[in-house]
Amino acid sequence: MDLKTKVKEILQKREEAVREAYRRIPQQYHAFITLLDQSEVVAGFEAKLDDELRRLGAYTRGGKTYLRVRVPYFTVEGRLQWFADLHREAGKKFHVKSNVRELARYMLRTGKRPPEDVPLIVTIESEIFGTLEGESRIYWDGGGASSTNPLEVAKTSALGRAIAQAGIGLIGTGPASAQEVEEARAAVNGAEAEGKASLPAQESRPEARPWEGEVVILSPPSRKEKGWVARAATRDGEKVNLLGDAVEHAVPELSYRVEGVRKGDWVKVEKMELQVTEDEIGLDNLLS
Repeated sequence: MDLKTKVKEILQKREEAVREAYRRIPQQYHAFITLLDQSEVVAGFEAKLDDELRRLGAYTRGGKTYLRVRVPYFTVEGRLQWFADLHREAGKKFHVKSNVRELARYMLRTGKRPPEDVPLIVTIESEIFGTLEGESRIYWDGGGASSTNPLEVAKTSALGRAIAQAGIGLIGTGPASAQEVEEARAAVNGAEAEGKASLPAQESRPEARPWEGEVVILSPPSRKEKGWVARAATRDGEKVNLLGDAVEHAVPELSYRVEGVRKGDWVKVEKMELQVTEDEIGLDNLLS
């Protein structure tokens, strides 16, 4: 099989995987499907590429030939939203606990990291699915988000794995955890960084500033001319208007961690994560 035929077959399979992901996930959660850029080795040598191969996404680096592909990934936030919706619609409850706070206290008390073989564990007690558990290795020296907040990344991964035990959000392809997403993105960025010029930073609007905080949704989201909008309250009781595509799935009376740009009482939402109440799993039990 020649290289061009191989490349086209790979791209066709990847396109079908994307279509299958959207078929498996209910439409109301399609906003949580993201296409992750990855690079796939198509030849163990640097092949001579014509214009068509380059247009299809092939490139050479380090003695190999790669193909840029896009892999569907259903985010942990999407799994959690779906999971919460199922319980709300059924009038059932669920409770989440993890050992993340105990891990943090251990580090504060000893000034050391926990042993490498101690994972971050998330356990969900669900009135629908019973006990669900997810574990994740903590990448203390990892790249991407793990380099600044390894506990948060590991907790997100463990939570996603716990929910996946209920069969929620499985699309049969793509990375299984937030850590693998970070690693895949870092690999693509590293492979393509050579020779790529940096883009100029976009200037903020006057009076606009970065903002993040926890809010409680006060009203159901509604579609306005500028996009999805919901009224919310900050932890200080201040009322704000949230604007953005992520707001569409916000649930009244639930808490969300929001990151975005604020101007006056408006917040343009860039990231929005459902917050859940958690208990703790003792680190002493894990180390014994």
